[in-house]
Amino acid sequence: MFDTVTFTDRLAEQMTSYGYDAKILAEKIGVSVSTIYNFLKGRYTQPSTNIFLNLIEHFNCSADYMLGLVEFPENASYFPPLRSYGKRLRELLKSRQLTQKAFIEQMKVSSNLVYRWLSDETVPTIEYLIKIANFFEITVDALIERTK
Repeated sequence: MFDTVTFTDRLAEQMTSYGYDAKILAEKIGVSVSTIYNFLKGRYTQPSTNIFLNLIEHFNCSADYMLGLVEFPENASYFPPLRSYGKRLRELLKSRQLTQKAFIEQMKVSSNLVYRWLSDETVPTIEYLIKIANFFEITVDALIERTK
């Protein structure tokens, strides 16, 4: 489950380490200053997945750490760039010998939503990223291929 307080704290920590204020970060990732302020004040329950992915790519940090799923950041000097989420999900299904239908039934998610993920029409929300990672018993970073 997404932890707003931890995300807010870790976002502020990253901003401090980079010497950013809300205006600079907003310009760097292409969002409004008020969006950054709302994250820092905990006014949003969670960022959109695209904003979250932009943040972790920009700060070159672990998704699991930013989400509060691990206590300490992974010791990595470089995380690979993100690629197609749909391709990654198809690979995970194949490696577990799991059909889309079985995945849909076990995850209790709509077939339309899974189709949109697999075809890269959309990416899962942060809550779904966490649930899918748990389903496959991997980290969110492994799910989005930011770790090996």
